[in-house]
Amino acid sequence: MKKIVTGLIAASLLLCLKEVQAQNVTNDFDQLKLAQKYLVGTWQEVTSNDTVNIWEIKQDGNVLVETDYIIVNGKKSIASYWTYNYNTERNNFYMFAAYVNGGYRTLIGSFIAENKWCQEYFTLFNSEKYLGKAEFVFDTPTSYTVTGFNPEGTKVGEAKYSKVK
Repeated sequence: MKKIVTGLIAASLLLCLKEVQAQNVTNDFDQLKLAQKYLVGTWQEVTSNDTVNIWEIKQDGNVLVETDYIIVNGKKSIASYWTYNYNTERNNFYMFAAYVNGGYRTLIGSFIAENKWCQEYFTLFNSEKYLGKAEFVFDTPTSYTVTGFNPEGTKVGEAKYSKVK
């Protein structure tokens, strides 16, 4: 009888622990405030002695607008346009990127820590068509490291950016 009671108690504890782990974790970060602090501005990555990538991000209410440029041998060209629309109900940003040479991306992004932004790539926001993610860790408000991951979670690249204004 002792074994049955002990077994029932253990089973009850396991079920309780399983329910606790299955609860959704939500963050209470002020996404718009953190976006203003970290994302808004002009960022650059020097990829070689003749090539620089520039990201200019502006905010208007709940929307961020980003224009990406590439400068090669002093010639500046637009590479892509991005919009981030803040969704108050889900506390994250729905993003659309359009590349001037063709193609697009849909993403969902948010701050998952005070200094860490994560954006996940999907085919037309379809969670079943996950394409990977990028994590941005802001070492300071004027520098960050972005790390890219494929759908299997393997790191595929890393770059460092600095804020220029």
